[in-house]
Amino acid sequence: LDVQTGTLRLGGGGSSTGGSYDIAGGATVEFSGGTHTLTNIVVGGSGTGRLLASADTVDANGTLAFNGTIAASGSGVFNFNGAASAGAFEQTGGTIGGTGSLSIAGASTWSNGGQSDAGSTSFNGPLTLSGGGVRDVITRTVDFAGTTTWSNPSNNAGSIRTGSGATLANSGTFLDQNGFNNSISNVFGGAASTFDNSGTYTKSGAGTTNITIGFNNSGSLDVQTGTLRLG
Repeated sequence: LDVQTGTLRLGGGGSSTGGSYDIAGGATVEFSGGTHTLTNIVVGGSGTGRLLASADTVDANGTLAFNGTIAASGSGVFNFNGAASAGAFEQTGGTIGGTGSLSIAGASTWSNGGQSDAGSTSFNGPLTLSGGGVRDVITRTVDFAGTTTWSNPSNNAGSIRTGSGATLANSGTFLDQNGFNNSISNVFGGAASTFDNSGTYTKSGAGTTNITIGFNNSGSLDVQTGTLRLG
């Protein structure tokens, strides 16, 4: 499958096994309806385009290797049940799930949407958490291994909501630049969630950040302005 420019929108479900995708920079393969199953897919070439789940479900099983951007929006569900890797990440809605791992090497943005199930997402490059949308993490482990910048436009906008034993693990640099009040909470209940900081957590925004899940610190905690409330 070779998408050189524009968008190829697949809206009726289907499956791909052992095939290859080449998606050029600026081009998109959009899964917009039905259930799509991808098994042992290599997105080859030098393509840095997007694989986007915008509606219904994409199940990636086995290996998924991609130099471009994994994306979720709208009501799309992108499940990773094996070992998946990508060059970049973009989430404006939808859900990232599955029992396997998703590892992102480069720049990522997460402005809205959820991540769930027993798998893991690892952000190894710069990650931007901005805007007023909520980010939900249920059961899943999310690793912040690069530089993560978290900011919000107004009081209690852009919060992180967790539940059912979710783990937020920072081994990189986590920059809490919230200029307004914000929170990380266990709003969905279930087993207690935790924020495990083995890297550097720096609070430099003027607002109050309320972290009401367990906060385990073996790294560096630097509060420069505002209030960090651990409750």
